Amino acid sequence: MNEEQLRAELKAVYGSVSWKITAPLRLLGKTFSMLKNGGLNLRSLLVRTARYIARQPRIKQLGMKLLNYFPGVKRRLKRVLLANHAPAISTADPKFVVKSSRQGPPSLSPKARLILSQLQAEMSRFK
Repeated sequence: MNEEQLRAELKAVYGSVSWKITAPLRLLGKTFSMLKNGGLNLRSLLVRTARYIARQPRIKQLGMKLLNYFPGVKRRLKRVLLANHAPAISTADPKFVVKSSRQGPPSLSPKARLILSQLQAEMSRFK
């Protein structure tokens, strides 16, 4: 087969329904493999997962509903995400607004950064 035929076949595979359906399984397999081989620690896995969920509105909404049943887990998750410069994850629940810790002085604690980001969000609403 020539290169053009191979590219067309590969494009057909990537566009297939089965490839799209098995994407989460491949992602899990890759993640567990990285954990097993030491290429990924649990904290960075949590941050990567939060970033993925932040880009998926349906999953994000479901996750927020689930976290509301476990306030202790929600609190710890916020602390980990703030400490790791996770992306902004804002939802209808104002108690779960996680902003990048790059805002404000770097000497602020995660809780202080959260308070600062909430204050800045409120102030921007009144402008």
